[in-house]
Amino acid sequence: MAGPVPHHTVCVIGSGFGGTLTALTLGRKFKERGKGESVLILERGTWWTTPEPTVQDHEVDTYRFLRKEKKQPVQFWSTPNHFKGFIDLYTRCFRRRRNEDGLYDLVTFGKRGLLGMAKNDGVTIMRASGVGGGSLVYSNITIQPPDFVLDDPRWPEWDKAERDGYYALARKAIGEGTLRALQERDNEPEGSLPAPPLPKLTNTGLSKIVTRSSTLNADFRQPPTVPGAAQLDPARYTDPPQRAVPMTFGSTGRGSSSYR
Repeated sequence: MAGPVPHHTVCVIGSGFGGTLTALTLGRKFKERGKGESVLILERGTWWTTPEPTVQDHEVDTYRFLRKEKKQPVQFWSTPNHFKGFIDLYTRCFRRRRNEDGLYDLVTFGKRGLLGMAKNDGVTIMRASGVGGGSLVYSNITIQPPDFVLDDPRWPEWDKAERDGYYALARKAIGEGTLRALQERDNEPEGSLPAPPLPKLTNTGLSKIVTRSSTLNADFRQPPTVPGAAQLDPARYTDPPQRAVPMTFGSTGRGSSSYR
């Protein structure tokens, strides 16, 4: 490697939910301390972006930005609403030997039988490989379970008010941006010092992919706070007051990024 070897305070392996939030939490603390500490995230997979225009990217410019300006490995998502896309999903996107840059692989629990056929024990795990980790393949399923699920004695005890506060925080992060949601939460505790300015809105809302295909009304805000955005209407959801609770996350390379 030519030039000095870069050094970082912390190295996080994997850019999925756990790795990203761990790096974000550490990065915010490092920035607060102001000692020049940094976090490096390592990811074995490539970037993935859509070939279709979205609310956030009308010109489909993300691919050019990553490949041409940032010199990053990037691939297009499959478009599975036609036969060619369906085949692409099970060929190019499937991670296997000689296709290590595939998007996902499947692990099936069971015994191997004749000709390598597997007898499934009822559990199959899909694992993603790319910048974003499991968030690339979880189908945007962000549903808060009913209280009776987490109140079951088989789960560790978790105070309902605290639990609801985290779900409310997550919904705000999805709708307005993670840094903005965390900053608003940090501004809530009492204090005489003026609150620092909030980061600008990062997420301009959902891309309507699910609701457009299922012809459902997603209760979008009218008018949106960002022109052309598709944002969930907060008036249609009654979140309990958020509590100022400490955030702790557990963590889980080809591409890499750093937060300094």
